[in-house]
Amino acid sequence: MLKQRRFITLWLLLFAVSLSAFAQEKVLLQNKAQAGQTVRYRLSGTVSIEAAGNTFNLELNSVVVQKIVAVSPEGNITQEQTTESYEMSFNGQKMPAPDEVLSAKTTLVIKPNGEVISRESTREEEETDPEQRHLGQTLAVVFSDKPVGAGDKWSYTFKDDSKLGTAPATIEYTLRGFETYKGIRVARIASTYTAGGGSKVSADTELLIEVRTGDAVYAKTKITGMNWGGGEVSAAASAQLEYERISGSPLPEGVNGAQPAPQPKQDAQPQAGEQKADEKKPDEQKPAEGEKKEDAKKKEKTIEEVTKDFEKLEGLFTLYRKKEAGKDTIYMEVRHEQLEKLYFLQATVSEGLPTFFLAAGTPINDILFKLVQRDEQILLVVPNIGFQANPNTPIARSVRRSFADACLEAFKIEAKSDEGKRLLIDVSNLFRSDLIQIQQIVSLAAGGSYSIDREKTVYNQVKAFPNNVFVQTAYHFAGGQQRGGGLAGILGGLAGAANLADPRSVPITVNYNLWELPVNNGYVPRFYDPRVGYFTTEYEDFTREQEDQTRRYILRWHLEKADPNAELSPPKEPIVFWIDNAIPHEYRDAVREGILEWNKAFEKIGIKDAIVVKQMPDDADWDHADMRYNVVRWVSSPDNGYAVALFRANPLTGQILNASITIDGNMARITRAQFLYRIDPLAAFREAEQRECNAHLLHDPRICTMVQDTLHRAWQGYLMASLLAPLRGGTRISEDE
Repeated sequence: MLKQRRFITLWLLLFAVSLSAFAQEKVLLQNKAQAGQTVRYRLSGTVSIEAAGNTFNLELNSVVVQKIVAVSPEGNITQEQTTESYEMSFNGQKMPAPDEVLSAKTTLVIKPNGEVISRESTREEEETDPEQRHLGQTLAVVFSDKPVGAGDKWSYTFKDDSKLGTAPATIEYTLRGFETYKGIRVARIASTYTAGGGSKVSADTELLIEVRTGDAVYAKTKITGMNWGGGEVSAAASAQLEYERISGSPLPEGVNGAQPAPQPKQDAQPQAGEQKADEKKPDEQKPAEGEKKEDAKKKEKTIEEVTKDFEKLEGLFTLYRKKEAGKDTIYMEVRHEQLEKLYFLQATVSEGLPTFFLAAGTPINDILFKLVQRDEQILLVVPNIGFQANPNTPIARSVRRSFADACLEAFKIEAKSDEGKRLLIDVSNLFRSDLIQIQQIVSLAAGGSYSIDREKTVYNQVKAFPNNVFVQTAYHFAGGQQRGGGLAGILGGLAGAANLADPRSVPITVNYNLWELPVNNGYVPRFYDPRVGYFTTEYEDFTREQEDQTRRYILRWHLEKADPNAELSPPKEPIVFWIDNAIPHEYRDAVREGILEWNKAFEKIGIKDAIVVKQMPDDADWDHADMRYNVVRWVSSPDNGYAVALFRANPLTGQILNASITIDGNMARITRAQFLYRIDPLAAFREAEQRECNAHLLHDPRICTMVQDTLHRAWQGYLMASLLAPLRGGTRISEDE
């Protein structure tokens, strides 16, 4: 027992000593760089502008390239900044990038602590607009001139200097501690920004600073109190920005920068054998230019290196996912043979609103696309399939020239493997963007102006299967309903926008299914005959020398006999429908029997058991809006009553790929009421009379309504007698009778 006590006491003492040493770790943070280094950063975010009672959202996404031009003996760093790519959308609508943004060049000289010494820019408005200066200044870091550790605080005051691009403000920093981010040792710093000079701009920022270089590898800021536009037409605005280093570093790998602070010494001078940080050893030689290029080539990371710490999801497209510091990063691997192939992206509401526009199971917007490599980018291209011609004819060239394809997204190639046959792209924002134009539908359905709230929009599920990729996105839309009249207000009211818990918040869950479009699978398209009503897919065929160049294929399932010679044969692959586990138990048998009734029609064409019905388990690990399954689903609404068939077909052939049937629960109540009234027409009046009797219980006894009630019943009797008289062979009675 005594030995155990001694051991525990010793262990606690050692732990306390080590903890104390860790807590007292201090580092002199400084910017360190080497001339010739190139670093790339991604800046994305949303600026929300309040004007005329509406909220407008300006979404920004850019990639900035920073080159280290020179480093002075004092450690001052000359940087050259240019914009590699710039995307901007206003309320979900993409806008052309200003030419001056892509052509602009900014040269900065900063001290080791991050303070700006000089600045030159080709964009004059950046220097004159104080709001623009505040916007960029919120992410700035000016280090303390002393070593800092966890809990230490310091501050910096910016002066109003248009030449330096600074605006009057005070920024306070707090070092939260040291940690590791993507294999990089970083210092987590929180900053609070307060503008001066009459401006109301303020910001709260979290930064991850690389200890080795003093470079920000990740930052996230919320800005409020902005004055957007300036002058008499200015509007209040706020912003949420995210900043991340995506490649390169101010220092080459293996070159050290910031070090733990040494203990202070009197008359501290380099001792024998010691060397200043900026001095080079006598035998250290500067590498030749050719060696630099060779080293840079060797340092190009492979897919395996970039995704080392990621979860790997193998499937049609292999996905790599990592959730860290509240950020969900998703990479997608594209094999060389997958380029130029056609793929089908289906978007379906999983959890929506009690409206026809956004009810659970409603298709949003399906996109047929192909992936095209252009230099160091992968483009998401939508072919213009509405206009075609025989590729072996000269007019096909004319059609290609006249009807261009659309390009919806561009992804930078982040890494390569197998000599460029495997490419890696970042799709972190693809399935949480407005690619499917859901923002317009939400605004229409909710009767107002709504935009995607990226802060609250997250991925619920990310899965990869051999034949498809499945992503479930929990969207959140912020805004407000349309006040007064207007088409949006009317449609919003009809659609049921009043059923929102709060009109400022619209949560919608969307399922994305990504498929390879089936080709050469044995399916034979069938031309549409206008004498028979049918759903169709169509395109203009310029090869046809006819007045009507439109070709139409009907939409139908791909059913083939397992035994073509048999008079009655089961299909090679039956159509399988699943009964939603949300359908009340008392209706499930009726739904099953109704679906199977269609097998009688298929038997007429020699196919037995063409349709199979299965029950979706209560604990199913798949969603009713997962398009791998054909589902008969049940939705609820206050007053809608409908049933609708929703099917997705190959737009090139008409083959139905999947389908679902949505039944509103009110249909059961409507059908029941109609049935009762048909077999007992007077039931409606008895129910009305009973409601009237119940209403009397709430009447004030001091109010007499006997006369009105008697007249009401008399007129009901007169009406019924008049309607029934012809059926009984009698004549209608007069009002006096």
